[in-house]
Amino acid sequence: MRLIFLLMKFFGQKRISLAQKLLTGNQHYDCVIGFRPGICTQIAAFAVNADRRITWWHHGEINVEHNSYLETADACDQIVVVSEACRAMLAETFPLLAHKLTVVPNMVVIDDIRRKAETFQPYAQSDVLHIVTLCRLSPEKHIENAVFAAQKLKEKGITFQWHVVGGGSIENDLRNAAAAANVQDVFLFEGNQPNPYPFLKNADLFVHPSYVESQGLVVLEAMALGVPCVVTQSLGPCEFIEDGVNGILTEQSPESLAEKVLEILTDRALYERIKANTHCPEQFAPENMMKKVEELLEGRL
Repeated sequence: MRLIFLLMKFFGQKRISLAQKLLTGNQHYDCVIGFRPGICTQIAAFAVNADRRITWWHHGEINVEHNSYLETADACDQIVVVSEACRAMLAETFPLLAHKLTVVPNMVVIDDIRRKAETFQPYAQSDVLHIVTLCRLSPEKHIENAVFAAQKLKEKGITFQWHVVGGGSIENDLRNAAAAANVQDVFLFEGNQPNPYPFLKNADLFVHPSYVESQGLVVLEAMALGVPCVVTQSLGPCEFIEDGVNGILTEQSPESLAEKVLEILTDRALYERIKANTHCPEQFAPENMMKKVEELLEGRL
């Protein structure tokens, strides 16, 4: 495989076809799925003997080398995206692939999420508002906007704890930012959690400051647990959140995020209206999603 990767480097990604016997013994398949761009789709496109080839796209921005992705995706029969906005983005960027694009969102298994959410109580204090942000700590998530919002809440005298669940490359930078904003006592880093759902279920508010979401699965999970959400506008969430009805959408700025978080926490009528309408939309239920997956595998989508 190391030799094949070297050949790919100098002679192009199609050389991955030399790995077919190593990977599958030349066995024939009805369908092969590359579940993300890169090596997964390269294998699906060129190194598996199959009748149908499908590749999946999950990201909310174009993060691939144009010509390389065009070559692999063109070798596939269908490209599955997780939202209509993703389909539009890819169709605009790769017009030659537009006819292959199919929307199949990720499903939300609500019963499983609710069961896992009941396993423990993560918060010792019950006399404060608990705000949760759950995501990978990476630049595109813009958790620094949450630090700014926490600073504004503290300045207003609101009693709260903001729990950041997850880990990542910018955690130390965020800790330093929280200290500089004097919110290190209320902006709490909970680290990666094998079961994050109790943090969501027991939260008063879920805040998602990310600028890049193809679908926004974690937002749907929070909604499935009935937790009101304040979400920064990005491709995915804008398709299922109706601003002011079943959630709050903010502009991509720290000021807008802080304004909307403060608004929902100080306007009880708004909070209760959002909470009453917070649930996972039915189109993401497993029974609906599996119909699409079956149609996809059978070539009917």
